[in-house]
Amino acid sequence: MKLKTVFLLVCFVFVTNVQMQANRNDFAFRAGERLEYNVFFNWGFVWMNAARSNLMINESTHNRKPVYNLSMTTETVRAFSLFYFKDSISSYVNRNTLLPYFTCQASHESNFFAIDTYTFHQTTSPWQVTVERQTPRNLRDTLITTDQPYFDLLSTLYRLRNIDRSTLRENQRIPMPMVFNDGTHDLQIRFAGREQIRLRNGKTYNTLVFKPTVAEGKLFEGGERMTIWISDDENRIPVKIESRLRVGSIRAMLVSAENTAHPMTSEVTTTNRRR
Repeated sequence: MKLKTVFLLVCFVFVTNVQMQANRNDFAFRAGERLEYNVFFNWGFVWMNAARSNLMINESTHNRKPVYNLSMTTETVRAFSLFYFKDSISSYVNRNTLLPYFTCQASHESNFFAIDTYTFHQTTSPWQVTVERQTPRNLRDTLITTDQPYFDLLSTLYRLRNIDRSTLRENQRIPMPMVFNDGTHDLQIRFAGREQIRLRNGKTYNTLVFKPTVAEGKLFEGGERMTIWISDDENRIPVKIESRLRVGSIRAMLVSAENTAHPMTSEVTTTNRRR
């Protein structure tokens, strides 16, 4: 797994099967919402500003079906000299269920370029996902057959945001079915309770805390090495994500949230600070 991939996973790879809001009008987001994050990398004792990510959502159509177009761009900043990458992901999902129809990811590094597409065949039984990777040298197709719906990187994030907070129980473990690269991953996430946190920009938030179980790999140690803090309000926006790597740590923090569907009541002011 490349370090670039870790940046993407740390920022946006969370899904849940707990009860979701049933009505699309109750979704935690709306078309036009824009989120911006700074990503920091720790090597030794110094936190370095490594990358910036932007998330947007718009209404669109796919194969004549009304969809949400979820998009994300992530690019390393010039001051970060360890490596360079720029990624863009676009996902077309059902407006009512958030099940993905089609996802395209373009990855560009200094000496590498690839386009990955995921076509989700929602009407087949069992479920099927066609994964295609195109590089300057070759084209590779993979057909994945599953016994349950799986989600891509972006649809996982937006499903997590639409959990029903009233159903959460501390230490509850939640399945996370996800398609990534050319395989499926049945991960889990544990609800660890609520916490008030302060970000680098000086803002303080009341949050819901989740701890995904990460499979052991070249960069990650196995177990709960990652924590994600979600705003404890109707928007349920990830405000901070942190993970320990085998070498160093990585952290993403919310910079701004524009055109949100609901007021950011989780932001702590002098009048609503928890005692």
